[in-house]
Amino acid sequence: MTTGDTNGVVVITQLQPISIIFTTSEDNLSAILKPLHADTKMSVTAYDRANTTALAFGFLETVDNQIDTTTGTVKARATFDNKGLGLFPNQFVNTKLLVDVIKNATIVPTSAVLNGSSGAFV
Repeated sequence: MTTGDTNGVVVITQLQPISIIFTTSEDNLSAILKPLHADTKMSVTAYDRANTTALAFGFLETVDNQIDTTTGTVKARATFDNKGLGLFPNQFVNTKLLVDVIKNATIVPTSAVLNGSSGAFV
């Protein structure tokens, strides 16, 4: 080892709190930025690879200032307390970002919505 060695002697990785960087479609950007700029805390849930088990709950911190033109996505960073150590560095996770809650809305299955000459109908 020398003082100029870029590999260093050790690597220190922080587990609590921990960050997840995930991507979302650029089409979602305006819906995400509006509450983010209004200092609204948007919750993010990290799920396992199968997208069935919630591993941790956190909040959106930042959104990147560039869109990846090859994929049409933008990176976002969420921070998690990770108290139960459910998240580990370089682990693959699925994320769900809660952007808005619509109360008293009528919900129907997507398959029930049809398109006609006058627009969508159920």
